[in-house]
Amino acid sequence: MLNKLLLDDHEMSETCDTIFQRFKKISFMTSLELTSSFWQVPLTKESRKYTAFMYRGRCYEYVVTPFGLKTSSASLVHALRPVLSGMEAFVVNFIDDILCFSNSFEEHLQHLTVLLQRLQDYNLTINLEKCQFMARELKFLGHIISTEGIKQDPEKLAAIRDFPAPKNLKQLRGFLGLINYYSKFTEKHAELTLPLLELLKKEKRWTWNDKFQGTLDQIKRTFCREVVLQYVDVSKEFFLSTDASNRAIGAVLEQRDINNVRKPIVFACRTLKGNDQYDRLDTQVSIFLTQARPMSTRVVTFLKNIGKWQAKDPRLAQLLARDNQKPCSSHNRNPR
Repeated sequence: MLNKLLLDDHEMSETCDTIFQRFKKISFMTSLELTSSFWQVPLTKESRKYTAFMYRGRCYEYVVTPFGLKTSSASLVHALRPVLSGMEAFVVNFIDDILCFSNSFEEHLQHLTVLLQRLQDYNLTINLEKCQFMARELKFLGHIISTEGIKQDPEKLAAIRDFPAPKNLKQLRGFLGLINYYSKFTEKHAELTLPLLELLKKEKRWTWNDKFQGTLDQIKRTFCREVVLQYVDVSKEFFLSTDASNRAIGAVLEQRDINNVRKPIVFACRTLKGNDQYDRLDTQVSIFLTQARPMSTRVVTFLKNIGKWQAKDPRLAQLLARDNQKPCSSHNRNPR
């Protein structure tokens, strides 16, 4: 009943992908989890009466934020903002999960000292059984974070691999939601899932056949390949590669590693609908115009006729000139 009367509070933590974008070169990590996190956020005296409940003939009120309220997560996010303020360069959090990361052992000791002191100053306690200290690799938000980069959690991959053929729309939506969480690990996500998305249309009658089973198997093979997304280094050159079909568009942002090999930072894709369906050249330029960012980037566009296109679309010419972009053909995989 109380949830129906509460006003919505849309305050939330950063998204998983936004958090990962803040990671730089990592050598050591520590993950912390608050003990009964909501209970560490006190309720104002004016609010306590609304949480009253009866137990064995006596009336009790919460003095801390209870679990189960639709605003509990938002209240915790609000409460942690001043606690973690000023530590954005080495601390991220998703609700009550806190991760401290550093580039060296000595630096990590310093960062961890600052973080723990701040938690103590605000009288916040952590659950030691769920914490990991000075780790080189650990699980965080359904991913494996390591010194090498970000990769999928093997347990999540096993859940994808072992997912049975769906028998109804509810199970199909469950599978699509499961793989969508890892869509940043492949540029094929949008195109691969198109046949299954057709089943979600209201006018479609549920029929699971060999065609859909083949699509399911192909999706599993694609998503269950281990991919390591490396951390962004803003001092290095970026490469944005794009490709398109008449059904979907995809892109991958890359940087070179210490061996001068291009490694992915993130993949992106989406399906084409209605007015989006240009010819292949139009589509790939559209990807570039929407995906490119103001940085020194060498853009691999998979275009054979980039010069003519720059004359055709002034937006592209302006963007290339403004952001120091250097387009090249896909035939030259190592542009200089």
